[in-house]
Amino acid sequence: MTTSFDQRARTPKPWWLAVFLLLIILTWAASGWFLYSSEDRGTFGDMFGAVNALFTGLAFATLIYTAWMQRQELELQRAELAATRREVQGQKEQLEQQTRTFELQRFEDSFFSLVRVHTDIVIDPALKCWTQAAYRTGACWK
Repeated sequence: MTTSFDQRARTPKPWWLAVFLLLIILTWAASGWFLYSSEDRGTFGDMFGAVNALFTGLAFATLIYTAWMQRQELELQRAELAATRREVQGQKEQLEQQTRTFELQRFEDSFFSLVRVHTDIVIDPALKCWTQAAYRTGACWK
């Protein structure tokens, strides 16, 4: 199946998320160390305005990326839905053909069964006997 291979090749690897989370944790730990070791805490707190803008931009970029991934998934889902519709249509046509075949087979079965019964009645004189007694006495043969 080439679709699963193509989809696997286009999906991002999860290692970048682990690296990103590690950087956030290291930044948080470093800020705590600097915050409690410095006398000028106000100036240090103002420095986080830029970091806040950076993380806001990264969150917006992630939002755009997820929208792009969702669009790709929807395209794949639409293609799969169209393939499913074609398959169901083919199955419907096959079922109609099978129904016609079964109707013809049922008719032929009934017809040839009636022909066989007719032939048996005409050819075999023993079937003309209505009772076992008539068959045993030979009344059928007269």
